[in-house]
Amino acid sequence: MDYLADFVDLLNKPVFYLNDNADIEGRNCSLFNQIKKIGYREVLKFKCSGKQLEQFNQYLLSSLELLNQNHNPPLPYRELKGIARSSSRWIWERFSESSFQQIQSNRSRKRWEKQQIIKKELFNQFGANKPNMSLKQIAEQFSISISSLNRWAEEFGWVKSKNDLKSKYEKIV
Repeated sequence: MDYLADFVDLLNKPVFYLNDNADIEGRNCSLFNQIKKIGYREVLKFKCSGKQLEQFNQYLLSSLELLNQNHNPPLPYRELKGIARSSSRWIWERFSESSFQQIQSNRSRKRWEKQQIIKKELFNQFGANKPNMSLKQIAEQFSISISSLNRWAEEFGWVKSKNDLKSKYEKIV
């Protein structure tokens, strides 16, 4: 192998390409990751409008052709066809309205569970005694939204009423 390597200039040949996240990956993987996002976003629109798998496949293939123009050198057309065909079949067969609702439900549950942990941590740290900070500062420190903290502040007894919250919030902003 060393003997053959003497005749090949490997330094000037790109092996990996950067994607949007600056992760190093091959062209096939990069295009696949981009097209699956597009596919999952669009598949329900195709299904609801009565279109078929072949039309979805053509849509993904045309999207891949556009994305492929960003690669130097671009992948051959037959590679794009393979990526589009496998992606479209996988997404079409495994993604439905009910699976989307389940995914959304799981995401919501995880967000809620995470917020409950933060809420408990916040209450354990401060209890009914509001720290000498604005609600905005507390929200930033705990990486939560001001609206969540406003709800919790009322529960913790940091404010007496929603009107009290409004006046405190107006002072912050």
